[in-house]
Amino acid sequence: MIDSRLQIAENQEDIAKAFEGVSEDLGYKVKVIYTDPSKSPQLIGTDKDGNTYIKDGTAYVDKDTGINYILINSESPANRTKAGVIGTIAEEQSHIIGKIEGRQKTVPDGSEKGLESLGRPTNDYFKNQ
Repeated sequence: MIDSRLQIAENQEDIAKAFEGVSEDLGYKVKVIYTDPSKSPQLIGTDKDGNTYIKDGTAYVDKDTGINYILINSESPANRTKAGVIGTIAEEQSHIIGKIEGRQKTVPDGSEKGLESLGRPTNDYFKNQ
């Protein structure tokens, strides 16, 4: 379903609309926002040693409004290609679905702050395609 929509996507906005549409088809309201760490400090993370790093993207589940958000770091080198943006959005979308469905787990080694799902393998798959 997503593949046919992504094949015709010509730019980042088309990619975002494809993921938003598929999310809606699956019963999830998702808004993809392209931004950078200066406007969205949520893209700045802290690792287990207290060092800060910049994220490629992040996702939030908003139970109050029912609209879930994917923030994509437009300055990240990982998001400079179509495959990179698709991979990042797919990873973050899987976090939203995993959180809503209760399928996420806490990462025991602290390599990911918060919850993790199958998003990272999904992202890696798209980056390698």
